[in-house]
Amino acid sequence: MANATGARPATAPSTTDEGVTVAVRIRPLLARDKAEGARECLRKVAGEPQVLIGADRAFTYNHVYDLAASQEAVFDGCVKGLVESVLSGYNATIFAYGQTGSGKTHTMGSSCSADAEIPEDTALTEDSGLIPRAIAALFAGAAATEGTECRATAAFIEIYCEEVQDLLQWNAEESKLTTLPIRETPDGSLTLSGQKRRAVSSVAEAMRVLADGSRNRATGSTAMNATSSRSHAIFSLELDLKVKGKTFSPKLHFVDLAGSERAKRTGASGERLKEGIEINKGLLALGNVINALCEKHSHVPYRDSKLTRLLQDSLGGNSKTLMLACVSPGDADLEETLNTLKYANRARQIKNKPVVAQDPMQARLSELVETISTLQTRLTHYEAGGAPLPPLAQLGALGTSAAGGASGAGAASADQVTALMKRH
Repeated sequence: MANATGARPATAPSTTDEGVTVAVRIRPLLARDKAEGARECLRKVAGEPQVLIGADRAFTYNHVYDLAASQEAVFDGCVKGLVESVLSGYNATIFAYGQTGSGKTHTMGSSCSADAEIPEDTALTEDSGLIPRAIAALFAGAAATEGTECRATAAFIEIYCEEVQDLLQWNAEESKLTTLPIRETPDGSLTLSGQKRRAVSSVAEAMRVLADGSRNRATGSTAMNATSSRSHAIFSLELDLKVKGKTFSPKLHFVDLAGSERAKRTGASGERLKEGIEINKGLLALGNVINALCEKHSHVPYRDSKLTRLLQDSLGGNSKTLMLACVSPGDADLEETLNTLKYANRARQIKNKPVVAQDPMQARLSELVETISTLQTRLTHYEAGGAPLPPLAQLGALGTSAAGGASGAGAASADQVTALMKRH
């Protein structure tokens, strides 16, 4: 997701492309499906990350989970590694896509009731979704890593009818959520003006943020889902990591997309119909971005919707990204299932350039330390009577920038650079 907290953190250069990871999860037939006489029309190929439709139409992904797969198996298979990457300083995004009623919110675990008892720290149940499991793994991983300090904040927003709303800010006087305008800063990053972030120091505190936001999320009943999510929701954790003297500021985003739907099947009318139209517009814009990235267009239409603007870093940007496509096995849902599988298949072709999100001052200090090391090596070379070396073309610019923009330890390093330059 695009940086929505202000200044863009410094990032280590990356020359390595990494594809978006795609996982497919097939939910079981529901009581409603069975009552309608639905039959299974797809299955997972045994021992292969493939989905087979009919006798011979197969789609291949990074991971495929059938109806027997547990929540824990999905987390361990495709999310645990992303959590470990976040603890190493990388940004990561996990987003769930699929038709309404396909199991996205259940899989993500983003429907935690605000009235439910919040378990202490790492207590998880069999039904705990990816978000609670990732929260537990993040705090446990930070605590178990020697020399690591971790501070975290959590935020929760939704995009409802093309408005970004803060799920943690209920305006009692106006009986609605606070709307957050998207602002672009001079360095090109995005900020959600007025967004509320809560400091969280434990799993229980982070889960409380999830629960409080879930209480405010827009839902409504349709013929296909009694509690259909009517908005795209994004739950985010922003970390301040100090690992062996280095500071990183990675973010982990969970995106629970509203379900794609056809008005005829959902029986939607009035407000539900209007919501469905807006949901499909956002998903269409997302599909257009995916197509443009896959076909390597010079222009990618990120600005066509609020959703795609906020997901810009996650699709073709600097984040490690997992797309989780949730599908129904019922033959009545075949058309929507095929659309989801094709959507996911295209997403596999997207290439990101994941980078470590390093604190800007720490990045500057690292550059200065590297410069000092280079100068010391050259000085030793000259003192030993070595032949002239090629000039350091950018040394003057680096020294001037450091001296003018750093303070404290950064300024001291700039002085060391200047002194070494004079000796050189």
